[in-house]
Formats: sequence, C-alpha cells, structure tokens
Amino acid sequence: MPNESIFYQCIVLDNNEVIVNSNYNKVLLVNNSLAGYQINPSISYLNSGGYVIVWNAQDSPNILNFNVIGQRY
Repeated sequence: MPNESIFYQCIVLDNNEVIVNSNYNKVLLVNNSLAGYQINPSISYLNSGGYVIVWNAQDSPNILNFNVIGQRY
C-alpha cells in the first residue's frame, strides 16, 4: 500500500518579495500517520489569523473507506 504525505509551506512576503531566511518558509509535514493514502488537502484561513488544513485519510485497507482529518494552526 502506498504512503502519501501532506505538506505545507507558509511564504512570508515583504514588499512582494519572499523573505528567504524566515522560519516560516520551511516545508512541514501536516499528517501524523503515514499509513495508507493521505489525499485531497485543502486549507482555510481563520478570522483569528490561524488556518486549518483538512485532507482525506484511508481508514483501513479497504480503499473505499476514507475519513476527513484536520489540523489547526
């Protein structure tokens, strides 16, 4: 069974230029489980200034059974 991972990267801009040395420009792993398929990521920004990333994760070896998983930042 293939393993899929969900990653994200925050890009910091200053006058429309990427700040290369920022800690926010790192690519980070979102999902904690690496078993099965982790697919269809989506991000939504919150009014509080944070954001939520959600994706579908395979529940079992049955490929038709997926859950919606999320991580709030």
